[in-house]
Amino acid sequence: MSLMSFFSDPRVTFLYGDDCDLAIYCEAMPRDIDVLFSDTVHTYEQIKSEYGIYEPLLADEAMIIVDDIKLNDKGRFFEEWLGEKSDLIGLCRKSGFDVMVYRRIGTVDQELRVCRAALASTQVWKRRNFAAQAEVKRLRARSFKVRFLRPIYRHLPAAVYEPFLAVPRRQN
Repeated sequence: MSLMSFFSDPRVTFLYGDDCDLAIYCEAMPRDIDVLFSDTVHTYEQIKSEYGIYEPLLADEAMIIVDDIKLNDKGRFFEEWLGEKSDLIGLCRKSGFDVMVYRRIGTVDQELRVCRAALASTQVWKRRNFAAQAEVKRLRARSFKVRFLRPIYRHLPAAVYEPFLAVPRRQN
């Protein structure tokens, strides 16, 4: 099979966007995924979030493949996996390539599984929004450093950096 025929295979779908945002699928929400391949942000939190979102969408038996499992703290997910797993570091490369076997216990209605995935996606976005708001508050509290943004970011619209400049300077 040539690389070009792989990209034109109707069984393979490539999507671009944040995989934690199920809106990237529009009307074609995946169901009964046989192989889930993850090579995204290399953190434990990211892979745990992805699993929380996509676990309800997996087939009753599926493979989860995680690339670069040895980078950062991402390997913690593999270590915590209680099911069957294989570390293929000897066959691939030092950064790790691991395969985990998923087997659903019990039966769950398909629509309920999709709702669980959507809820998990929403929770990820709430956490990210909270973290972004905390970062803005941190920057506002340290406004004396933020004041230097204006010359650096002259090419940005003023609406981007002016909220930081409006905060009074902290008194020492």
